[in-house]
Amino acid sequence: MTSFAPRLSLAAKKKQKYPSDMNKNAPLSVVSMRISWARLLKRVFDINIVHCPYCGAALKIITVLLKKAATTNIPDHLGLSSRTPPRAPVQILDPFEPI
Repeated sequence: MTSFAPRLSLAAKKKQKYPSDMNKNAPLSVVSMRISWARLLKRVFDINIVHCPYCGAALKIITVLLKKAATTNIPDHLGLSSRTPPRAPVQILDPFEPI
């Protein structure tokens, strides 16, 4: 990458790496098209992981469970089901039966 601004430090260039640090009014070609996990969850599942639904306080992610043992041991310890619900049986509809 060629830079013609000798006074622009490398740290300043790294700061502009994420869209939240860039100008909100910048053209789309300049702003990255990445969307944060919080926005994706809000868009797809209508889950707001940024603010508490009860008091509105800011939420903080404590940990992310990646190992299968952790994803089963913790719910079992809390008395919750760690298994996914079974799939419903397939319903074959008769095309000649009135609805």
